[in-house]
Amino acid sequence: MDEQLKKKWLEMSVREVSTQCKLARTAFEAIPQLPGVEYPFILIYSFLSHCANASKMLQALHEPQPMLKYEFEWRAVYARLRRWGLVRRGPTIGDLLEIRKSSAVHHRGRKFRNDLEHYDQRLFEWLSKHGPAVNIGDFNVMPKAAVRGLNLIYVRNLDPTTNTFTFVDKDLDLNALVAELDRIRGTADRYIASLR
Repeated sequence: MDEQLKKKWLEMSVREVSTQCKLARTAFEAIPQLPGVEYPFILIYSFLSHCANASKMLQALHEPQPMLKYEFEWRAVYARLRRWGLVRRGPTIGDLLEIRKSSAVHHRGRKFRNDLEHYDQRLFEWLSKHGPAVNIGDFNVMPKAAVRGLNLIYVRNLDPTTNTFTFVDKDLDLNALVAELDRIRGTADRYIASLR
């Protein structure tokens, strides 16, 4: 890759990481501001989408190569081989910024966004596990402890006292995730400032 093109690619990629972190922060801050039950969940989805976009940019290569038609068909196989450690990739934008692959942005935020994207599968797995007679709570904005005496399983719940989002009975600490996004944004902004 041409050095000037690579330099511009790295700059724009890091700027996009920063932008996605900023947009996630904006969605997070708006969660308690809007009335109604549906708005927090719209904003949580937006927050997690921006988190996933930041994760994708952090995993982009320093020197991406155009994908040929036949390579597209092998993309899923290649991803599995990478996960198993059988194929090595080059350095990523995350490596450039020294963001660990174990970051919550990659594992918690992106996983929850993927779960929301595949709601049909997650819901069926969840119902199959608990059976049709289970009591469910969906679109609740309350501490889970507020409901007692029911064997209640939560599809979607936001605890506004702790900013814990529950989806198909798994919890995500939104405060911890936004703190990690803020840290990543700070790192990205320092890199951008160093280019001047």
